[in-house]
Amino acid sequence: MNEMATELREIAYMVVEPETRHRLAKELAEEILAGSSSTEHAYMYCLHKLTNGTQQPKLWRDVLACIDELTGETK
Repeated sequence: MNEMATELREIAYMVVEPETRHRLAKELAEEILAGSSSTEHAYMYCLHKLTNGTQQPKLWRDVLACIDELTGETK
């Protein structure tokens, strides 16, 4: 993963326990990864959602956590 994506991920990432995650987070993460050319692109998509006034910031943080789990990335 490139350095910029790593730094942005660390800024936006919150520790989220699986049992408290939004119920659609895993499904969204799977769809975003399937439609993305890379993991970095998937992270950037979620960060874009977080920084553009979303009404669901917890959902997008949960999606970031699911992307980490699905791709085997660690913080």
